[in-house]
Formats: sequence, structure tokens, C-alpha cells
Amino acid sequence: MTEEQFKIIDERLKRIEALLTKPKRQRQKKITEALPLEEQLKPFTGQYAPSLLTDFTLYWGENDRWEKEKVFDISKRLLRWQRQADKWQREKENKQQIKQTVELPREDRSKVTSGYADLSQYTKRFKI
Repeated sequence: MTEEQFKIIDERLKRIEALLTKPKRQRQKKITEALPLEEQLKPFTGQYAPSLLTDFTLYWGENDRWEKEKVFDISKRLLRWQRQADKWQREKENKQQIKQTVELPREDRSKVTSGYADLSQYTKRFKI
């Protein structure tokens, strides 16, 4: 083996060693630190309602559910939780409005037509 070949091999080995010792591109952390969930939620107390944070903590803190996730980005999870809470609230209000609508008394229902002024012409036409 010549000296030139030795240098080439040596350079390649150094590159391989550098690649092996170089830290891999770090993905998003699996869990942000080992802090309890309540401690990690403290920075968000002014941004979100206390009831929302309580519900979030009860759900994700149950049996340390949040630790079992591959990636748990609290800010994104809270944002989604807020959107869903707004959606649930709107649906709840819509259901309450539907319950509050007043039905016509039975005797007044006969006055409401199905949109046809005179049904007799249709019964003759279709021989009903």
C-alpha cells in the first residue's frame, strides 16, 4: 500500500468517525423535561381559561397519559383543546336553543299548510 492510498483511507476513516460521533438530528423531544404536567402548564395560565386548563390536566394527567405519547407539544395540544371546547360550547348552545323553541298548540297546527294553497287539485291530479 502506498502512502497516498494510506492517506485516502485515513481521511475516509476520519469522515466516518466524524459522522458516527456527530449527534443525530434531534427530533422534537419526546417529552419536555421530566416536569409534572401542572408545572409545564404554568406559562399558559394567562392565555387560557382556568376551567380549560383544569379539564386539560384532568384528561392528560390521568394515568400519565401525556407521557405515553411519542411527541407532546403542550402549546399545540392546548390550542386544539381550545378549538374543540369552543366547538362543543356552540353545539351545546344550539341544542339548548332547539329545546327552547315553542311548538304550536294542536289546534293551531291545522292552520299550518305544507306550502300548497289547495291540496284538492293535487289529489284529483294523482287520483288519491
